[in-house]
Amino acid sequence: MGYAAVILAVLGIMVGATFRLKFLLAMIVCVLAISLIIAWSYAHDLKQAVLIVAGAQFILQFSYFMGLIGRPFLSYLRVKLSGFFGSARRLQQDRDS
Repeated sequence: MGYAAVILAVLGIMVGATFRLKFLLAMIVCVLAISLIIAWSYAHDLKQAVLIVAGAQFILQFSYFMGLIGRPFLSYLRVKLSGFFGSARRLQQDRDS
């Protein structure tokens, strides 16, 4: 279950950094269905099932929020790296000429 939480957190950050709210709503429905199936298949009682569903939803929504907060930093980093790699390509082209 620990690996599933990490994968869910990474997925939430990626979704938050790239997509908008409508995609999050679809992800919430999918995670809800998957977590209910997991809780039912392991025959957990109601309290544990509610904790599984709430935990999965919390991880997804919190990491989505972190992705939204990190979006300006990621776009700044992308501009800086594209400028760095663009200048490196120009230097390589100048040397080859």
